[in-house]
Amino acid sequence: MRGISMLGDRLLSVVAPNTGAHTRSSGALSFLGAIFAAIALCAAAISPTAAATSTASRSLSPTSAQGIGVGTWVDGFRPLYQCPASGCNQGQAYQGNDLADVCTLQGWDLVYNRANGHTGFIARSNLGNGAPRSNQDCNSVGHKGGVIANDVIRQCPSAGCNAGQAFVGNDIAAICYVGPASARWVWVLNHANGHEGFISLTPGTLFWEGSIPPC
Repeated sequence: MRGISMLGDRLLSVVAPNTGAHTRSSGALSFLGAIFAAIALCAAAISPTAAATSTASRSLSPTSAQGIGVGTWVDGFRPLYQCPASGCNQGQAYQGNDLADVCTLQGWDLVYNRANGHTGFIARSNLGNGAPRSNQDCNSVGHKGGVIANDVIRQCPSAGCNAGQAFVGNDIAAICYVGPASARWVWVLNHANGHEGFISLTPGTLFWEGSIPPC
């Protein structure tokens, strides 16, 4: 991933789913009954499949006040990296920010900063003194998913934020969602390349199994 520059809290990239018996009444009624029965059978055959696809591909849980992860903090400014390495794109976390720690991976914790919308990996040792830490393994976090077309992963829920990558065939975990229905983003972790961040649901490339919660 390439270097970035930052303007305030907005990150900018520099380069980078029985035919029951009928009582006979009249010929007309029998004919109509047959039609309605056929329609009902078709509906029964189609509806479950459509519902299953929708539920499996893009299901969202109702909004809750709690949110995801373990509430944690930092004692001063700390960078949030878009992959678990200090050379990756950087987001920001400051003392007093409300951070949600969702998982840990080889000395790095993946967090969501509710104060500015930035996400990223932070060295576990860089979390605040006595701050809670998640024991969830990042390899099993979220809901298994992927993309049907190559897409961009943003380090905050905005098209102007740092860009990571999601490719067709990548094992992508959908963690949670933010934003209103008209502008919804899903926080993901791409297990294939380590990139994390948000994918917009507007293009409709992202899919996942089960139902994800709000961030």
